[in-house]
Amino acid sequence: KSDGEPTEEEHLTFTISGKVKYGYSFKALTFAFEVVNKKKEVEALVTKNYITLPTASQEKTKEQLGASEATFSVPYSFGWGSAFGGKNPSEYFDDETEGTVTKDVATAQSVYDELKKALVGATFKVTVTSK
Repeated sequence: KSDGEPTEEEHLTFTISGKVKYGYSFKALTFAFEVVNKKKEVEALVTKNYITLPTASQEKTKEQLGASEATFSVPYSFGWGSAFGGKNPSEYFDDETEGTVTKDVATAQSVYDELKKALVGATFKVTVTSK
């Protein structure tokens, strides 16, 4: 919110959008996602099942895009991993209905600290190439 108040919304999806006009020949566009920096730290979160990363590569064929010009939108989604039952860790640790939820504040704080250390300052890139 613009007033500085916290919001409960999470934004785990982003979309690469654009327009292609065919002045040359190609069969498809490939969209490749990668972690640019802090790769080791981010991959450790994936290995621990704390987070899921977007699909590394996606392709849109010319037939999928359209005949003479096309507008495309390729969504990418991050997610919370199975270690948290697919939930935001704060919801997971606060959910009293889960049988495996820890009430150990130190464990929860350790997870939050690890997520913050790995993700703050991490950058990602999507490269679009034509075939």
